[in-house]
Amino acid sequence: MVRARRGSSSPWGRASIRPWNAAPGLHQGRQGDGDPRRRVVVQPRLDGHEYGVDLVCDLKAPGVLHGVLARRKYRMRAGETDKAVSANAEPFQRVAADLARLMEVRGIVDTDMFVTSNGTVSVIDINPRFGGGYPFVHLAGADVPLLYVQQALGLEPNPEALAYDVGVVSAKFESVRITTKEQDAG
Repeated sequence: MVRARRGSSSPWGRASIRPWNAAPGLHQGRQGDGDPRRRVVVQPRLDGHEYGVDLVCDLKAPGVLHGVLARRKYRMRAGETDKAVSANAEPFQRVAADLARLMEVRGIVDTDMFVTSNGTVSVIDINPRFGGGYPFVHLAGADVPLLYVQQALGLEPNPEALAYDVGVVSAKFESVRITTKEQDAG
């Protein structure tokens, strides 16, 4: 797979991620661009599925993992998960525990992981924050804010706050509405 080195706002951004043989011109230089190999990243194509996986870690004790929340991505839009299904987190438990421990994480970490057809799990992105995909597992029953409020108040975090139903499909939507009417709109 070939993609731009400089990200989504570049002329060869996220929308242009393509197999090498379907990216005419991407690997060729343009006048004044210098070495074209410095403009792109070439990665192997993996057969399988992408998942959003949240590592729910303790707020105070670094590296302590309270739970793992997973969703399989069905559709992406503008770099965010647009449609997903809540998924079994078991395949991600070992990788999540290793990440939390090695990074000495506190709080939630939004990751993207890829599972190949033979079951191999690869981490492809790490963001130390609530990610745009969290609402998919929240709608399926998980309540990370409740767990963190309990911990902040000095209460023992209830692991049931991280329980969620597997197989819940949800999608984001966009709407436009009138908020006010200008008096002088001609």
